[in-house]
Amino acid sequence: MNKTSLFLYGMFLLLLQTESVQGAQEELNKLLSFSNSSTAGFGASVDFAEDQGWAIVGAPDDSTLAKKAGAAYIFRKEGDQWFEYQKIFASDGAINDSFGFSVSVSLNKIVVGAKYASHNEIVYGGAAYTFILDPTLNWVEDQKLTASDAGDFAFFGASVDLVLDTVVIGAPGHKIGNQHEGQVYAFERGSASWSETQIFSNANPLQFNDFGHAIALNGNDQLMVYSKYFFSSPWDGGAMLYYQKLPNEPWVLSQEIINDFVPYDEFNIHPMNFNFTDTWMTFGGYVYFREGKGPWLELEELFIDDLFRNSEFGWSSQISDKYMLITAHNQEVNKNDGIGSVHLYMLNNYSWEPIDTYIPSDYEQMFMGDSFGYSISLGQLGGLLVSTPFVYTNEPFFTRGAVYHYNLDIIFKSDFD
Repeated sequence: MNKTSLFLYGMFLLLLQTESVQGAQEELNKLLSFSNSSTAGFGASVDFAEDQGWAIVGAPDDSTLAKKAGAAYIFRKEGDQWFEYQKIFASDGAINDSFGFSVSVSLNKIVVGAKYASHNEIVYGGAAYTFILDPTLNWVEDQKLTASDAGDFAFFGASVDLVLDTVVIGAPGHKIGNQHEGQVYAFERGSASWSETQIFSNANPLQFNDFGHAIALNGNDQLMVYSKYFFSSPWDGGAMLYYQKLPNEPWVLSQEIINDFVPYDEFNIHPMNFNFTDTWMTFGGYVYFREGKGPWLELEELFIDDLFRNSEFGWSSQISDKYMLITAHNQEVNKNDGIGSVHLYMLNNYSWEPIDTYIPSDYEQMFMGDSFGYSISLGQLGGLLVSTPFVYTNEPFFTRGAVYHYNLDIIFKSDFD
């Protein structure tokens, strides 16, 4: 192929890329905070139990109670639309707690992390708060959870995940000896309260390991924990630690999933959130496959063409047996860095094929650093929530943050009829 042909082919690929971005799907609706707060960070975390009709959005910079004490918004689904239902706070919320830094919902229970909460003279030890749905359909605080070995700057509550009566909570700054390595805590709910049942730490301790910065449950018997570094040096890249649990038995480390040893790779980026199924996991742009009860195997590493910009592809990800979504919250859109995008893949045999690129419909009003795709959640019915916590909007007030709602099963219905 001569130079002219190569140039024309390159321009053709660029046009294809531009067309896919500009042709992103229209969202069903846009979730907004009805609180007049210009620094709420609404959408720093999102989760929803779509089949139960509940969604929760964290706003850790909300200053209703105190400066950046935080809040979380609960939304209720009516038809294809989501409407604000209730705004919740920590009962003892204080300055800089960041309640809402992480959120998770399962059936009639919610857990909210307050990464910077201080208590009992422990500075930034962190806390998590559980809420339950009472008979009047009001969400009420159930219990405040803290680590049994809480310490300064542990950031307990930086990550949370809840499935039924099991909750896991990350404390990526927890100090072990003289090193801030990180730990993860499991809690189980009995007949009336939650109790700590197990503590996880990295088998290969390293300073600033951030073990527990991101965590995910699959059911209440499978757990993935992210570790920023894994061996004796940050040159070794990151890892995922896979735990399994039998009924009435403790969690057991089953596999150490290590990336391809790219220096300072950290699984490409320092991720926000992810999930996994019995068969599939995506994390930081890597795709893993597991057959039956066998080991997790790296299937492929995905990339996007962002013209060598720092798009942070892999920041957040969600996967099902049908869809895979990977965000690039810092991707350039409309010549603005940091607008962000979400990349959709669909499964074809054992290969994930790129299908579409999502940007918000109002991207022309957005600016650098708005971070569409900062946090995402894929529902059980094909719904998708995508947050942009740093965008400013005057709908209905001049406030910070928004969440966009899509339904993939509606968009791609013809593919499954």
